[in-house]
Amino acid sequence: MSTCANIHLSPLMMAFQYLKRRGWSVEKVGDFEITTEINDLFAPFHLCMMWNQEHQSLMISCNIRQEISDEAQRAVIDLLANLNSTIWMGHYEIAPEDSLVGYRYTLNLAGVDYPSELQLETMIDTAVAECVRIYPALQYIIVEGKTAKEASVAAMMDTVGEA
Repeated sequence: MSTCANIHLSPLMMAFQYLKRRGWSVEKVGDFEITTEINDLFAPFHLCMMWNQEHQSLMISCNIRQEISDEAQRAVIDLLANLNSTIWMGHYEIAPEDSLVGYRYTLNLAGVDYPSELQLETMIDTAVAECVRIYPALQYIIVEGKTAKEASVAAMMDTVGEA
């Protein structure tokens, strides 16, 4: 993997530059994918952005670096189903390749060359915020053995400030 900014001219270049301005170390995985690790929050998150030229779409995936036991997996799946019905953009999922919980969203750019700075910022901020929002609920299930319904209540609460 490389950290150079020589990425295929696409909306991914804008995302690369935006993430660098945020102070995050960004890695180029290929011509159409970049990744970064976000370790300045209460849990490590892995952010991946991919450009699909054929569909003119920019996809973002933000995963929480948290293992899910086999016992907790059903409750986590139920939690994600409950929460997916409450959000307008994107969705929560368990990534099939590594079983990490995350949030994914795709922005279609048909007819335009690049997203606006505001669209890009919103896309990234929303992905991170959704992972921050679901993290306590995951802890309720994985660590405390709570049900999906109990954990859903925690994820639905909007918190203000920091403890």
